[in-house]
Amino acid sequence: MQLPRRVFLDTNVVNFVLDHGDSIFDGEEPSVTLSAADRADVEALHLIFLTGERAHWELAVSPLTYAEIMHTPDMNRRAALERWFSELWQYWSNCFSEDGTLSHEYAEDLAKRVARSGLMASFPDVNDQALLCHAIAYECDAFCTRDRKTILKKAKSGPRLPLELISPAEWGERVWAVRHGF
Repeated sequence: MQLPRRVFLDTNVVNFVLDHGDSIFDGEEPSVTLSAADRADVEALHLIFLTGERAHWELAVSPLTYAEIMHTPDMNRRAALERWFSELWQYWSNCFSEDGTLSHEYAEDLAKRVARSGLMASFPDVNDQALLCHAIAYECDAFCTRDRKTILKKAKSGPRLPLELISPAEWGERVWAVRHGF
C-alpha cells in the first residue's frame, strides 16, 4: 500500500485541524458530539501527525489557502487560522525550497495552464479547481480534503488526475495498515 509523501491540505482540513487540535496533536478524546465521519478524521489526523514526526510528510498549502483563510468573518478565528497557516506555510516553504526542482513561479504557471486545459471543469467550485491545480503544480501525491460532496465524490467518477483525492480518514487507514504490516 502506497503512502502519499507530499500532501496538499485543503483549506477545510486546515480549519478542521485548528478546531480539533487538542485531539489531533495532544491525543485528547474527541467530543462525543462529533459525527462518525468527523471522529474518523480526528483519529486519522492524530495518527498522521504522530507518524509524520518520523515519516516526514511534506504538507503543502498555497497562497490561495491563505486567501480563503483571510475571508473568515470572525476576526479571532481568522487570526488563529492565520497563525496555523503561517506554521504550515513555513514548513511547506522549507520542503519546497529543499526540493530544488520547483519554484513558486513554475507552480503558478503550471496551475494556470492546468486550469485553462479544462481538466478541472467537473469540479463546481472555482477555488477548489485552483487549489487542485496548485497541488498538481507542487507535484503532490495527494490532495487531502473533507469535501465529500464534491471533491471526494469526483475521486472515482471525475477526471483522472496526477494525484489522489483522499479524506483524512482514508489517509489514516493507509498509515495504520502500513504500520501494522498490511
